Amino acid sequence: MRERLVPFSIHTNLQIIILLIFLSGYYANAEQLYIYIRPKYSTIWNNFILKHKLPNDIRLVHLSTPEYGKNESFLYISKHSWSKVTKNKIQGTKLLKKTIKTVFYAPAVPFWDKRKDISMKELKVISNLQVLPLKNIRLPRKALSVNGIYPDNPDYQLKSEYSIVLHSRDTKILDWFRGINNITDKYKIVWVESVGDTMLARGVDSALLKKGGVSFIFGNTLTVLNNCDFLIGNLECVASLKGKKAKKRYHFHFNPQALKKVRKAGFGYFALANNHSLDYGFTGFLDALKNLKRAGIGFSGVGKNLTQASQTFIKSIKGENLQVFSAGAYPVESSGFDGRHFTARNEAPGILWADKYFMQELSLKCSKSTFDIVMIHGGREWTTVPTESQKKLYRSLVDHGADLVIGSHPHYLQGMEVYKNKLIAYSLGNFIFPGMDGTRYGQDSIILRTGIYRGNILYLEIYPVLINGKQIRLTTDGTIKNRFLRLTRALR
Repeated sequence: MRERLVPFSIHTNLQIIILLIFLSGYYANAEQLYIYIRPKYSTIWNNFILKHKLPNDIRLVHLSTPEYGKNESFLYISKHSWSKVTKNKIQGTKLLKKTIKTVFYAPAVPFWDKRKDISMKELKVISNLQVLPLKNIRLPRKALSVNGIYPDNPDYQLKSEYSIVLHSRDTKILDWFRGINNITDKYKIVWVESVGDTMLARGVDSALLKKGGVSFIFGNTLTVLNNCDFLIGNLECVASLKGKKAKKRYHFHFNPQALKKVRKAGFGYFALANNHSLDYGFTGFLDALKNLKRAGIGFSGVGKNLTQASQTFIKSIKGENLQVFSAGAYPVESSGFDGRHFTARNEAPGILWADKYFMQELSLKCSKSTFDIVMIHGGREWTTVPTESQKKLYRSLVDHGADLVIGSHPHYLQGMEVYKNKLIAYSLGNFIFPGMDGTRYGQDSIILRTGIYRGNILYLEIYPVLINGKQIRLTTDGTIKNRFLRLTRALR
């Protein structure tokens, strides 16, 4: 049987009419905020209004075309910059602006490009130069600074600011708007500088301990070394005067009092998993670890047992968590000294070796929440080209999680390469190393400056250094830098 439809009762119809009258009165009394959002800004607007809901008695009226100045309360998204609150002379309303999104851009060039900076004037005339959002720049491309300024400087010009702009005299709307905080990019550039073999024996320690010793040894390199967040290198000697000489050809140790001078120069970390940390046996080795701790200089890959040697060095800078590993991989010396015999064990001191255990540690401890640096001491001495086994090993460090691999031991500069969007510097040569006078390429050094942004290397800058006896100085003639870049391009 067909069901009979029962019409609404008079009572029900009356309730609906009353509700409609009430809603009509509510919307009539609600303050109206007119908005015009271009379609390309719709995502920005949606994200904004989800975070900053309007009071219930303010009604949004979406306009299909802009009507600037026509409505009493009007809001829109703008890419124009406003320096401060101003007055609208025609309407007598206040004009307020809140920055809700900033997109930074930078010129992007191949990582082996010798430039580190470009002027705004050059930027306008070089037609084939790519300018990309920072988040889209990844190795093998790097960013250039502009007029010597970087994106975390307020004066940086290559940025787009998206702002919510409000015209209104309504108290409720103005109070809501004033409660919104400007949104700025919380990410900063973390500058990590890496140098090669640092040997503080042969009179370097006594020179450092004299008045003005830091300036005498480091010279104008201090302008670069003191302008970074974290300075790391390989300590090619024992920071102790204790112990007896090991059975090997070369022995380097220095007065540990000089460590406070090295710390003043900027060093925050030294790799110790190398072929000179045990020049004076375990007595000198363990005493050196104590001295480095007292001086406030970090290290890793060494310890009084395997547990201690396996601890990484972690430092948090500007919200970026840096984690540093260190391991040995150097060949057996002509004297028969074999670093693998001094690998740390459960109850025995020593260094970490780049073996299966170390790779497991890398895989376990590297993560997306850390920027992972591996300081590796390997390769063949007095060579400018990495061996195939060296390249295979260093690339495997990246496979196991490293973001940056810094090599030492060859005493010569070797090139860089990008592998899986990560950087490998096969050798940074010597840094402080007396006795290189007249040695071909032995006096050539660089400071490798990397700018890390959101967990990736964004900036890559090379500062050439010339070693002259105990002293080091920046050089501007281009010879060292150009040769290093030639070695880099040859690896491609």
